[in-house]
Amino acid sequence: MEERTMGWKKMTAVFAIAGMAASAQAQHTQVIAHRGYWKTEGSAQNSIAALRKADSIGCYGSEFDVWLTKDNKAVVNHDPVYKMRSMEGTKAEALTGLRLSNGEKLPLLEEYLEAAKEGSTQLILELKKLSSPKRETRAVREIVALAKRTGLEKRMEYISFSLHAVKEFIRMAPEGTPVYYLNGDLSPAELKAIGCSGPDYHLGVFKKHPEWIKESHDLGMKVNVWTVDKPEEMRWLIDRQADFITTNETVVLQEILKSRSVDDFGVFDFFRRRENRRLGPSTHELEPVDQLGKGVYEAANTNNKESGVARLSGVEQGHEAGDEDEHGQQVESRRHSDPSASQGKGGYLLHPADNQNEAEQKHKGVGKEIGHDDEPQSEQDAAHSFDGKTGSFARRAFLPSEIGEKGDDAGDEKRHSQRYDDISGGGIGPDD
Repeated sequence: MEERTMGWKKMTAVFAIAGMAASAQAQHTQVIAHRGYWKTEGSAQNSIAALRKADSIGCYGSEFDVWLTKDNKAVVNHDPVYKMRSMEGTKAEALTGLRLSNGEKLPLLEEYLEAAKEGSTQLILELKKLSSPKRETRAVREIVALAKRTGLEKRMEYISFSLHAVKEFIRMAPEGTPVYYLNGDLSPAELKAIGCSGPDYHLGVFKKHPEWIKESHDLGMKVNVWTVDKPEEMRWLIDRQADFITTNETVVLQEILKSRSVDDFGVFDFFRRRENRRLGPSTHELEPVDQLGKGVYEAANTNNKESGVARLSGVEQGHEAGDEDEHGQQVESRRHSDPSASQGKGGYLLHPADNQNEAEQKHKGVGKEIGHDDEPQSEQDAAHSFDGKTGSFARRAFLPSEIGEKGDDAGDEKRHSQRYDDISGGGIGPDD
């Protein structure tokens, strides 16, 4: 009896510790909505609606893009040209008369920040690379002043491909304001030396330099990664404890983070194997020491029934082959989560592979990219192509005849493939 009590206590401790560790890992990575939460009705990229919707679903931050107009007003838009109007070559009054795909007018930064005061999400402001360092300095000064005037300084975070703009944000923004560099050509140590909060790099950079995530953390910096829309890539970054993931698939990422539970640490699998060792194929009772495992098993099945999770649905599909028990019975455990559930419910289901047909069914759909087969490439990725060999980016230029309303329906227009102005060979110095 005493031995069984000790076994119970040990399993309870393992379960509790693994649960806390899994929860901490899942909570470590946070969601940033790329140009707001725009993949929903009534929204559009870089719109005030997208900002409000990102806040409403609990995103850590909402990212948006800022340009400086001909008359030195800050406006929110991604592309350098929108509906045949150049951001830097057109006055603000003309630009703000243009309409986004959801009917909103293209917003001034001041209007955008006023609307942001209603929420609580972090404001991840990207200053686009402007035509000269002098204009970038002027833009940074205008942005920092607006943040102070609207009382949003503590919610602001700044990012840019321009090293000059990054250095100016570090110089002008209140001490402690997060400032990240986007271009991917500086190591964590180099970023630390200039006072940067950390790298905010394309996924391809971290695939080439996965050690940079840990190096950044060791230096006391944080890591953001963009633009990550595939579930397997999200999980790869979560496993490596990336602090932030910027994505167009905000709900998908939120569901994956919710589903990262104790099962990721093998606790369910531990109880399953222990049960199989003790029980024959026709036995239905657990010994007292196994009651905790039984409770977890039943709770998992109850969660699946209550949430209506289909056996082969959800963004996080996969299976882990279990060991054969002493009777030769093959057992599998599978994880499921359903991103389409309105309340974000999901659960885990443990079950034996009772026959060959069921085993075959379990493998259907494994490895598919749910919800991404026909997704267009994001504009961020299209505008800045990553070179895996050099670790650099180059922008694309647009022909006037090819420029239309881009962004809200990414991929509708053809882009000119000519590359220009390689921006990867180090940033522009503050005195240039």
